[in-house]
Amino acid sequence: MNRVRGLDRQPRHRPVHGPHPLEERRRLHRVDLLKSTPGGFEQVGTLAQSVPVRPPGGTATKFAFSYTVTQTDQSIGKVTFKAAATLLDHRDALPGDNELNSPPVKIT
Repeated sequence: MNRVRGLDRQPRHRPVHGPHPLEERRRLHRVDLLKSTPGGFEQVGTLAQSVPVRPPGGTATKFAFSYTVTQTDQSIGKVTFKAAATLLDHRDALPGDNELNSPPVKIT
């Protein structure tokens, strides 16, 4: 009987160690926080942190900022915030979706 070498063996399965490769990958992001002014927006904060490529349980990652209301904000009576994210250590495939404006926040 003629046999083809290698076809009579069972396939070998390599054991998988550690988390899934997508879970290991992280990217460094910077988020700039801006607030509305009568002339446009001005930067009021910056935060950089490493985030997973695919966050567990969804597509959002929290960046926590604190802001102290100014006298100018009080005289205007409201402020709108803008968050602008920048990917620092890799190319961003879709940079146009990296900004978010808040609804106006009423100041009392």
